[in-house]
Amino acid sequence: MAAANRQNSARKAARSWLASPNWWIYAAAIVAVAGIILGSWLVDLRESALTPDDKSSASPGDISRETILDWTNVTARRIADDFASGPFESSKALLNTLRSDTYGGYVGARVKSVPGLSKEERGLFARKKFAKGDVVMQIPRTAWYSQDDIPTALASVIGISRLQRASPEVQRVGMGLGLLYEVTSLSSNETKGWLHNRLGKSRVTDKELLKQWFNSLPDSFDSIVRFNTNQSALLFGPAREELRRLEKFLVTCRSLAAVMPSMFGIESMESEAAQLHIETLARWAWGVILSRTGVAKVKEATGAERDLVLLLPGVSLLNTAMGNWNLQDPECSHEGCSVRARRFIRKGEELTMDYGLKSNLQFLIYGGFTIPENHLGCVGGTFHLTSRILNVTKSGSEAEAWMKESQFSKCRDPFVIGLDSDWDRMVKCSRSAQYAVENNTSHLKQLWASGALDHLPSELSSLDLQALQSITTSLRERVDEINRRLASVDITVMEADSDPLGSKLLDVVRQELEAAIAWRDKAEAL
Repeated sequence: MAAANRQNSARKAARSWLASPNWWIYAAAIVAVAGIILGSWLVDLRESALTPDDKSSASPGDISRETILDWTNVTARRIADDFASGPFESSKALLNTLRSDTYGGYVGARVKSVPGLSKEERGLFARKKFAKGDVVMQIPRTAWYSQDDIPTALASVIGISRLQRASPEVQRVGMGLGLLYEVTSLSSNETKGWLHNRLGKSRVTDKELLKQWFNSLPDSFDSIVRFNTNQSALLFGPAREELRRLEKFLVTCRSLAAVMPSMFGIESMESEAAQLHIETLARWAWGVILSRTGVAKVKEATGAERDLVLLLPGVSLLNTAMGNWNLQDPECSHEGCSVRARRFIRKGEELTMDYGLKSNLQFLIYGGFTIPENHLGCVGGTFHLTSRILNVTKSGSEAEAWMKESQFSKCRDPFVIGLDSDWDRMVKCSRSAQYAVENNTSHLKQLWASGALDHLPSELSSLDLQALQSITTSLRERVDEINRRLASVDITVMEADSDPLGSKLLDVVRQELEAAIAWRDKAEAL
């Protein structure tokens, strides 16, 4: 737990598609689809965490692992018809390409299989020793993939453009569609020409780099993109929000495929084979976005900064470590991203990066893996948990005046169940919310700065009791919610299923329940 607390403290030229023949047909189709898609996404973003679970979208359809593997082999990676290397060999080729004179990047690592894991698991290992602060990886801008690389007309479908400031949520959707565009463009020069004429040209012009990159990725992901209906029913809170985002992306892809099937390399959406093609390809793209992207603050040539969701080849091969990762987060400018050593790294040591404070449920949802020594619960950053603790109602401004002050920004961050430092922060923030009722902001700032709100006194005031009651009620509701989810599925069937994903999901949901119960009991004891 001490390691987790230390971990917490350490974080704080596109050709116009209008020039092509019959452009107005495609324009009308895109506008129609854009209206449906953009409206759907904007509604979803407004609701975000405020949407109750019982209003959630329908769960994604059930598709077996074998079916997905069969179809992604002929769609996602294998669509590059003359490229059939496996992920391991492609990863090595990708690193060599990044280090070539063409890109001028630097990757002080070699790819190896990770001991104790399956043959498909791999990581990056230091080629030499690095001192703290040394550049270990340098990825040039020409090798990135971000919202700025999405073809112009395709980006307009979801209402974004190059160099525009957009939320990470919207950026991920655009990049997911962009990946589908890039994959299809590899199938043939004829298809590539059609895409360029109708949707604009991608800034990623190196076809060989794309092949190596896509071929280095898994055929499928044992993450939320493969959950069946029974498995999806176990999700709650923030995990359920991810399920809604997946379903929205699938709807977006189906809508585009209905009016522009050639974008996906099919003739129409009428056949079951074509529908399965779209479904698996879209799930693959979203799996890449969930497991391989990160948000970086990028400094532009003008000096302005933007938060960009980035796909960084090479960096996406890094694994994580609990509490003792050795690489810093990427530092990015308009020229490229540098990844520096967080501490001394010996030659041959595996290079690891911080994936953030997440529970095993979240790691499973995003990346399809769990970490045995991780006992944290799911981040409680939904409106359901935070609003009650901070005494915020849905009506009005959504927040008390004191919450808008920068001094109290820590109270706007989500709370990680099971993290000692977050328990203390949650108690302090809940007390602040209650004390704000009887004190003006100036006095509340003084109380906050003096440390008077840091620890509960031996004699609790009525405001302290109300603060604890808010926390206790929220945690009881979280425990009840998880129990309802477990009761809603046939656990015997899931445990008897040969799919290891189901049993792994059951384990992490039970772990979430244990973490929530521990905090609930702690609050009740006070």
